This record gives sequence, C-alpha cells and structure tokens, in this order.
Amino acid sequence: METYPTDINSGNLEKSPQKPVNAITKGVVISLVLIVLGLAFYYLDIELTNGLQYLFTLIAIGGIVWAVMSYGKQIDYDGTFGKYFSHGFAVTAIVTLLMIAFTLVELYFIPGFKENLLQKSAEQAAKSQQDSKATQEQMEVGLEFFKKHMTLFIVGGTLLSYVFFGTIGALIGSAVTKKNPKPIFD
Repeated sequence: METYPTDINSGNLEKSPQKPVNAITKGVVISLVLIVLGLAFYYLDIELTNGLQYLFTLIAIGGIVWAVMSYGKQIDYDGTFGKYFSHGFAVTAIVTLLMIAFTLVELYFIPGFKENLLQKSAEQAAKSQQDSKATQEQMEVGLEFFKKHMTLFIVGGTLLSYVFFGTIGALIGSAVTKKNPKPIFD
C-alpha cells in the first residue's frame, strides 16, 4: 500500500497508509464526465448517430474499469476477483443513481429537452413507418403512449443500461486487475 510522510516539518518521515479513494468519489467523477459530455452534445446540437451513441457506453465501461484498477493499486493488489468486482459494482450503483437524477433534471428542468426528444421520436417513427406496415393511426397511438409514459421509459432505460454496462465494466476491471492477496494467517 502506498504511504505518505505523516509529518515532514518535524523530520519525522514515518509513513502512514494511504486511504483508498472510495466508490462514491469515483462514481461522482465518472458521472460528471458523462454529464458534461451530455450537456455539451445537447447544447452544441450534436446528433448521437453513426457510432457516437456508443461513446457514453464506452466512457461508462472505461471509467468503471479504471475505478477497479485504481482500487487494486490503492490496496497494493491485495484483493480477489470478488473484492474488486464489489468495488466496481458499487461504483456502478453510484453512476447509475447520478445518471438517473441527471436524466430527470434533463426531462423536467432543461427547457426544450423533452419537446426536442418527442420531436426526434416522431421523426424516427415516421421513418420507420415507411419500412413497416403500421398505419398512420397506429403510429400516432404509439407516439401518444410514449409521450404519456416517456419518463418511465427513459428512467427505466437509463437504469437498465447503466447497470448492465457497469456490470460489464466491473467484470472486465476485476478480470484485468492484478491479484496478489496476502495470506490470512501470515
């Protein structure tokens, strides 16, 4: 475990163990990156198409892998797969909760966000109607249903996607992080 001098001024260079950064802090950092990027894309009117929609997923997975690997380093790799995974899943839980909160803020407090989302959904439905055998009336009923339950669908989608991809990140991070657990009875 890395250590730092406790009292440099008195000449006492005795070192104390470094406290590992907790899952909450790492989850907040990852969430802030995702939120800033999301706001930048929204206000710069950047469409999330042609692979850009996967950017947030890659950042979330990469951030959680980073969180697990840095946790391993902080504890001198004195951990098992399960210990690393539980840390990664705790980070995932924090990221998921913060992204749900941000999604609700987007839907209810960012002017025009909800309307813009509904408009894009209607445009997408019109495009897909050309490829399907759905009638105009069926499309309108579907859009009305989406509009009525939009918050539920978006929050549910946010929850499921961040938990799913966060778990993948925790698994990857746990698998690639060095494991050198010290014997219990040493």
